[in-house]
Amino acid sequence: KTSARKKLDWGKIEALDKAGWRAEQIADEMGATVGTIYVGLSKRRKGEENGKVETGKADTGTEEGNQ
Repeated sequence: KTSARKKLDWGKIEALDKAGWRAEQIADEMGATVGTIYVGLSKRRKGEENGKVETGKADTGTEEGNQ
C-alpha cells in the first residue's frame, strides 16, 4: 500500500532550520522523514549559493526582456 505524497511548507521548514531546530525536530513537526528534510534543505542551500531563487515560475531558459 502506498501513501499519497504530502506537500511540505518549505518556507516553514527553512524558518525552523534558521531558528536552530534539528532536522529530526523539523521532520517530526512536519510529518516528513529526516532524509526528506536534509535533502530538501541541502538543495535549497545549493540553489542560494548559485544565485537561484525560487519564484514559483517555471524556468523557460530565457532572461526576461531578452527574447
